[in-house]
Amino acid sequence: MDVEKLKKLYDNLPKKGDFSEKTGINYSYIKKIISGKNNPSVKTLEKIADYFQVPVSYFFDEEESSKCSYTDEQINATIAENKMLHERVDELKDRVKEQSKTISILSDIIERGGREKRQDEEFSGAEKIS
Repeated sequence: MDVEKLKKLYDNLPKKGDFSEKTGINYSYIKKIISGKNNPSVKTLEKIADYFQVPVSYFFDEEESSKCSYTDEQINATIAENKMLHERVDELKDRVKEQSKTISILSDIIERGGREKRQDEEFSGAEKIS
């Protein structure tokens, strides 16, 4: 396995936590693979390849990776696109958080308004009885 290829892809990730979350491969294990201390199972290598949108053969020697139909430019373009998508996802997550806060505030306002209206009605009813 050509760990330099994996290292290049992994080091260019904007957020390493997202990789771990999506693949189920924790930081310390991927670092051991990159350093050559551990060899990944086929299943792990498939998860890595799927995440980076490359064939598993990409991670092997020149003879094997020459069978790969992806050029370095395509790989670099995929890395750049992946970064952009991760940034967009982060922006959308922030917007959802903001909107959730707004909904919570509006919900509280509506709930308070309903209580105040019921109290006003109860007070008006008490005045009519007197």
